[in-house]
Amino acid sequence: MAIRPTPEQIIRWANEAGYVVDVQVDLKPYHFGLVFVKRK
Repeated sequence: MAIRPTPEQIIRWANEAGYVVDVQVDLKPYHFGLVFVKRK
């Protein structure tokens, strides 16, 4: 899907907003899960 952001893109956006990945889960073939925490 061309409009679906990749996990890597979402992680970049979150990093730019001050968050870091805490948990990353691959739920193939169509889903993934990301949990972020605010940087201290």
